[in-house]
Amino acid sequence: MAKKISVLCVAACLIFISGSYAMDITTLLKATKKQPSIKASELLITQRSYEVKQAYASLFPSFNAFGSLESYNSPTNLRPLPPTEVNITAGESIPFSDDILRYGVTLKMPVFVKSLYTLASKMKLLKEQAEYKKQIDTIEKEASLISLNSTLQYLNGLEKAIDARLKSLSETKERVEIEVSSGRAPEAKLLKIEKLVNELERQRNEIDTQTLDVKKGIRTLTNIRLASAVPMEMVGSIEPGEFIKIHMLQKQVGALKKESQRTRELLWPSLYFEGVLSDNRGEAYNTHRYIKRTYNYLRLVLEVPLFQKSIYEKAHIARTKLARAQMELAQERINLASLADDLHERLPIIYRSIELARTDVKNTTRLLGIAKVAFKNGRMTTEEYLRYEADVLKAESNLYRFESERWQVIAQQALLYGRDLIGVIR
Repeated sequence: MAKKISVLCVAACLIFISGSYAMDITTLLKATKKQPSIKASELLITQRSYEVKQAYASLFPSFNAFGSLESYNSPTNLRPLPPTEVNITAGESIPFSDDILRYGVTLKMPVFVKSLYTLASKMKLLKEQAEYKKQIDTIEKEASLISLNSTLQYLNGLEKAIDARLKSLSETKERVEIEVSSGRAPEAKLLKIEKLVNELERQRNEIDTQTLDVKKGIRTLTNIRLASAVPMEMVGSIEPGEFIKIHMLQKQVGALKKESQRTRELLWPSLYFEGVLSDNRGEAYNTHRYIKRTYNYLRLVLEVPLFQKSIYEKAHIARTKLARAQMELAQERINLASLADDLHERLPIIYRSIELARTDVKNTTRLLGIAKVAFKNGRMTTEEYLRYEADVLKAESNLYRFESERWQVIAQQALLYGRDLIGVIR
């Protein structure tokens, strides 16, 4: 009884373990969103949000405390002195001292600085660009995952096809070995079969190497080890629309326009509000008594740049960057439109190729069965029979390759139009 219970427990554990490690394409797609590079894109958006706030923060008043201890080689006034403030004949202390302690608070606030508002608008556009970039980064990883998984499906299918051919050749080889050992067939017949077997073994080794590379790529995208490809099925559609990369580049161009505008606005007049609250202390030079004077003021300051060479150079640089970005945007429109048309026209051709490949697999498999009988009965040469074996492998290889190409086109379309593949493929 105890032994039976322990066996049931082990079986339950194995079921739990195998279930917990069950993998599907949706799990892998979700895993791409959790990678550090996507978190970095999210942090860039957060950074841009703070930069927008920083730009607006420049419009707020700033308060600063200050303090200084000053020493002069001749008595200096604590603050400007009206002529009637001190009665010298009465022996009053004159607010002049060799050593002066000053402390207080300063205030500065922009009333009108046009470039600050333009800077805030620029940072908003950069934040929107970062949001598009994060979306593109996410979909790019999803599209890469679909492409790699389809390649892994192709390699897994090709390996199974090679194994099937090796099994078929092994059966034939056993029969030919008997014929050769009994003298009923020449040894060359066996050598031809062994040559094809060795070639298939070599191809399988190459496939194993390629498989390792693809698995490494999938782990890089998801941080998940895959034993084999996971199945995929289209359950949604990817409708043509606007190109997401164009949206991102438009935000970039918009930000550069704002930067060009801001550099010109640096030459505009600026209006500031300034104020100071200060105490000034020292020892009167004529009476050597402790003296204190408060000196406060408010003022409205107009600044007009008359000539600043660096501003003109900044404007030239900003205009050049803008012109270059506009040309890159125009070129990218042409590139993406060309790619979209190519993918749209290529997909029906691939679907047709898949149907033809399936028919080819069916026909070559039937022909191989006929060829095996003919070869066994001595009505077909070894070379002809081996060609039928190779034809089946080629037909199956083409089918898996066209299936892989179909998924790669779908992945490219998703990236082109900015479509999240979760919910479209499962």
